[in-house]
Amino acid sequence: MNPFDPPAELDGDVGGESENSSNRSPRRFLWRWALTICFNAVVPMIFATAIVHPTAYWVMVLGLLLIFLAGALLWIRFPRVERPLLAGSYALGLTQLLPIPHVFAGVVAYRFLQAIGLSSTQDQVPNSELTSPVGVLFLTFTVAAMLGTVAIAFGATLILVIDRLKLPRKRVASPQ
Repeated sequence: MNPFDPPAELDGDVGGESENSSNRSPRRFLWRWALTICFNAVVPMIFATAIVHPTAYWVMVLGLLLIFLAGALLWIRFPRVERPLLAGSYALGLTQLLPIPHVFAGVVAYRFLQAIGLSSTQDQVPNSELTSPVGVLFLTFTVAAMLGTVAIAFGATLILVIDRLKLPRKRVASPQ
C-alpha cells in the first residue's frame, strides 16, 4: 500500500459526486449552462444597449454563443468545474437585483476597450455608441471573463463552506 494514495473516501469527485454518475449528463449540463447564461446576461445586455449601436447587437449575441461553447468545452475538459461554475453563476445572477458586479465589469471593460484603442474614433465622443464589431465582441468577452471569474471563485467558496458545514464523515480505518 502506498502511503501517498488518497483515502478510499476521497476517491470520488468533490461533494461525493462521481464523474460517471447520472449527474454528469451532457444534456442536463447544457440546459443548465444555457439557462445560466441567459439569466446572467439580462443586466449586461440592458446596459450594453446604451453604448452599443443597434447594428452591432448581433455581435453581442454571437459573443454569448461563443461563451456558451467555451463553457461546454471547459466542462468536457474539466468536469469538476461544473458545480462551482453553476453555483457561482446562480448566485451572481441573483445579484442582478443590485447589479454592482455587472456594472463594474461593464465600466472596466469599456474603459479598457478605449485604452487599448479597439473603439473607433467616434466612440471617444461622450454619449456615442460603440459600432466596431471587434470592439463589441471584445467588450462581451471581457465582461464575461470578469463575471465568470467571480462566479467560479464565489461558487468554489460557497461549495467549500457548504461541504465543511456538513456532518463529519466516518473515518475509514487504514489497513495496517
